[in-house]
Amino acid sequence: MYPLIVAGLLQFADIDVAMALGALLAGAAFAVLFGGFIWRVTGSLAAAGGGVALAFILPSGKWFAFMYADGWLFTFMVLTLALATNYLRFSRRVDLIGVGAAIGLAYLTKPANGVALVVALVVLGMAASVIRHPQRGAAVRLGAAAALIGVVQLACFAVLGLPGFATTLQDMFTLHFTFPDVSEPLPRLFARDAEVVPWLLAFPIREPLLAFVGAGLLVPLLRWNDLWRGLGLVVGLASLPVVLVHPVTSEVPRLLAPIWISASLGGGLLIGRIFAVRSATRLHKVRYRPDQAAS
Repeated sequence: MYPLIVAGLLQFADIDVAMALGALLAGAAFAVLFGGFIWRVTGSLAAAGGGVALAFILPSGKWFAFMYADGWLFTFMVLTLALATNYLRFSRRVDLIGVGAAIGLAYLTKPANGVALVVALVVLGMAASVIRHPQRGAAVRLGAAAALIGVVQLACFAVLGLPGFATTLQDMFTLHFTFPDVSEPLPRLFARDAEVVPWLLAFPIREPLLAFVGAGLLVPLLRWNDLWRGLGLVVGLASLPVVLVHPVTSEVPRLLAPIWISASLGGGLLIGRIFAVRSATRLHKVRYRPDQAAS
């Protein structure tokens, strides 16, 4: 999607400017969609503004500044989350169709993250069924629709002869095909995962403040009675398997950036709650001043 958008801008600017404009448009589209989504589910402009600000302040924000596809991925990820939330709340068929389209756009942007979105929705549907959540019917239908999009994607890639998982592994182990293909790439992948996983688990030791802040911002998403909050959490955490498929330590911060989008969502909800409590406190003080009560 990012090259396609940039190609459309080439009639107005040269390649460098077009690529920068493509990244800038992604940031603007993300801000509008993310802020609108948070405002719709909370009714709080403070929550919406805070969530968008956090998305740019936290480590996810740096990837909007690079001329990569990540900004557009975050945009389509939030679009998927917003439409899926609408479907969980209102069960409208148009939202279910929109979820499929949004996942398709994510696939066209970064296929591995498209798979992560499918996994997130399938896991949500399974979890809702296991705990017999009141919204389990809608959650299961979302998971089924996402799985269908995943199967269609695999079929399209096979029919069109596009690179798949095996080619991705060879790309990693041959330094972008500068060396001959390796034999038995899967054992090499598992060996690399065995090295990367301990490095990942040591993140709270390397960056204790950042880990504490991130974990704290995810807490508001743990309310499973509001299933869309759980979806917001699972969509971010679904990026963890992407690291296992591409275990390159220099790429890990970018691959895990969707988790910070989820943290920004949780932070926005927390900010909205704080402002709501403060407003209620001020209103209470105005209505029940001690001097008025005495008189």
